[in-house]
Amino acid sequence: MIIGFLILAVLVVAAGVLLFTTPREEEVNEPETELSDTESPAELPDEESNISISGAGPLVPASTEPVEDEEPPETTTPPPRKVESVVILFAKAPIADNDFSTNVGDKTPLTVRIEPAGVEFDDEIIWESSDRSVFEVVKDNTDGTSAMVTSIGSGSARMATLTVTVGDIKAECIVRIRAS
Repeated sequence: MIIGFLILAVLVVAAGVLLFTTPREEEVNEPETELSDTESPAELPDEESNISISGAGPLVPASTEPVEDEEPPETTTPPPRKVESVVILFAKAPIADNDFSTNVGDKTPLTVRIEPAGVEFDDEIIWESSDRSVFEVVKDNTDGTSAMVTSIGSGSARMATLTVTVGDIKAECIVRIRAS
């Protein structure tokens, strides 16, 4: 009986050795197309976690076709903001009722505020006097945001219109000259 057990043990060990050392074909299972909410797809082990069995071939991925990169979704850039309004300022405040007075010979610094704040534009800022015998206006800086109004007020003309234009947007105010 002991000899029978020894022969049986040798046969079990031999079968185990043959089972693990005989090369066999790998089965490639196609992934299921739908998964239920509780199932998760099986993950392939990375190269470092592969277990090598003597005589076994390497793991073969299910598909050898290259995966194409998805193109990123198109992003739309908002249209550039445009100048909505122009405001003429004296001492950093809008001119009340778009009407101001000055004395003959005075030089009055004015500035312009372009709205909305920070909008970029390519148009030139143009300062104009409707009557140069009443006042002259000259740009004070290179970007045109400030100008100097020089009151002349000769003859009977004592008022004229100041116009500031950026593209097709305009601001106007009346300039009145007081006799000194």
